[in-house]
Amino acid sequence: MESLKSISHVFILKNKIDSAVFALKKAKGIAVVYEDIESLQEITRNLSECHQKNGDWKTAMDYLRESRAYQDTLSQQLTKGLIYEVNYEQEKRKVSELELILKERDLQLQKQYSWIWIILVIALSLIAILLVFLRLNKQKRRAAEIEKENVKKQKEISDLISRQEQAELKAMFSGQESERNRIATELHDDLGSIL
Repeated sequence: MESLKSISHVFILKNKIDSAVFALKKAKGIAVVYEDIESLQEITRNLSECHQKNGDWKTAMDYLRESRAYQDTLSQQLTKGLIYEVNYEQEKRKVSELELILKERDLQLQKQYSWIWIILVIALSLIAILLVFLRLNKQKRRAAEIEKENVKKQKEISDLISRQEQAELKAMFSGQESERNRIATELHDDLGSIL
């Protein structure tokens, strides 16, 4: 297509208008297939100029209108492109703002999770300390109970020892008493026989 446009320019410069029109029409057919609006605008403007040089004013005017229509289409596309670009920039800014908001929320969540972990660790530590304290307290109570039992058993043992000693003393006293009585009886009997 570009080569056909270049050839048509050469023909226009050499004033071979019919050959230029033929090349431009071929280039226009290719531009229509590829929907190249910019090339179509340029080609129809050149066709209008060629028909002006040939004195075909009506066809020149038709091509000029067609060229202006393509120019309007280009302007609309450019405007739409600018609008799309502005919309794109606005959307891009919105996306950036949303990303910043998401990052801030992520940071807040991380802080909250950090505080939750800190509170959880402190709570678990307190529970562990409480359990240790309760266990030590239980061991102290058990030791006190064992000590009471030992004191009670020591008292029972000392009571048993004192009862046994008393029993031994009673047995010894009763043995002594019976021995005295026996000796006294023997003495009495011996004295009675001596007298």
